[in-house]
Amino acid sequence: MRLQYIFHGQDKELHPFHVKSNWEPPVQQSVALESFLERVRYQLAEVHITRPRNNLLPAEQQVLRDLKTNTEISIRKTDKGTTSVFMSLADKKNEGQIQLDSMENHRPLAEPMVEQTSGKYNNYFTMNTTLTNEMTKKWLCQTPNLPRIPTFYTVTKIHKPTPVGRPLISGVSGPTEKLSAFVDKLLLQPIAQQQKSYLKDTTDFINFIERTKVSENAILVSMDVTSLYTNIPQEEGIQTVCEAYDAFYKDTPPIPTRLLAQALRLILQENSFQFCGKNYLQTHGTAMGTKMGVAFANIFLGKVGTESLAKAHSNLSLGNDISTTFSPSGIPAERF
Repeated sequence: MRLQYIFHGQDKELHPFHVKSNWEPPVQQSVALESFLERVRYQLAEVHITRPRNNLLPAEQQVLRDLKTNTEISIRKTDKGTTSVFMSLADKKNEGQIQLDSMENHRPLAEPMVEQTSGKYNNYFTMNTTLTNEMTKKWLCQTPNLPRIPTFYTVTKIHKPTPVGRPLISGVSGPTEKLSAFVDKLLLQPIAQQQKSYLKDTTDFINFIERTKVSENAILVSMDVTSLYTNIPQEEGIQTVCEAYDAFYKDTPPIPTRLLAQALRLILQENSFQFCGKNYLQTHGTAMGTKMGVAFANIFLGKVGTESLAKAHSNLSLGNDISTTFSPSGIPAERF
């Protein structure tokens, strides 16, 4: 209330990388404001908070306690929906290890490399002092001096004929978390949302269908990219995104293209993590979990999809994210 009183009439758009201040406004000269706040304090002090009654039977409560304390099982949400998957811890670890045993996308490390990555992160901004404004610099500097080592885990795809794990990396407080968020929000999201194939959500897809004119004999074709994130070649992906960046921003890019390329390489090629006490480095593709991963993949797939459809038929229309294609009837399947 005091903040609203002090800054009334000074509405400004919140900075995209706003750093929350610890400043607390002092008592104000407004008698009406301070009297109101004092009454609210008295009213809150008189509120009696009671613990809600547990609506589960004692036996059900005991089952939940047993599950929470069972160290031999893993309980996680499924890849899609709100269902939970109960697996033995050994099977869950094996689900993840199968992903990491593929030397095509990862390689083991003798020791963690977050300190080296943190040094490269700091050098990136030290060498480019005019890259950002003061607020953004302050936000980017919130990365800990000794960053947390990202961790690898999987969520099970039970909707598949044979359940498999989707690989994810939790990079919270990791060495490139802030940089990835900066690249995503400020640089890549505007480009991704302008892709011809961009679909925001289910409602957007419905609107897309309703405004798309097709003949009565049109065929709805759905295409799915297998393991999209890990199958994007890193250098090819960086080149594609930089070309899209140049085309989108033209002569007024937020940062030079070469600095975007450096940032992308730092995020993609320094993507190290731990799993079951072992250290790994991702050598191919991007990880699900890094902030800029979705926009990076959408921009890359937007180019691939557009080029593929141009070769297939001039009347095809693509909606990405759900990867939906409308095609006139009678076109041979091999054309797709």
